[in-house]
Formats: sequence, C-alpha cells, structure tokens
Amino acid sequence: MNVTATEFQQNVGCYQDAALQGPVVITKHDRPRTVLVSAALFEVFTRGRVAAG
Repeated sequence: MNVTATEFQQNVGCYQDAALQGPVVITKHDRPRTVLVSAALFEVFTRGRVAAG
C-alpha cells in the first residue's frame, strides 16, 4: 500500500491498522520516503542484528 505523507498524517490510526496486514509505503513528492511495518515484521527483519550504538 502506498500513501502520501499528508494522507498518513491525517489518518495515522488507519495506516497503523493497515501495516498489520502488510507494509505501508509513505511517499513524499511521489517518491518512497519511509515504510511502516508491524512490530512483528520489524522483529523478523532485525532478529540477530546487533543494536547500533
């Protein structure tokens, strides 16, 4: 799912719910800027990685 940054700001809760089903790509000026994913998917992505710092 793609959504503009403005749409995301106006409907954060809706897109948080959508992220439970799959990644939500947040665009700015028609370019992908960030991706919202569920905590479970984020955990899968980061499992086994050493924290930066």
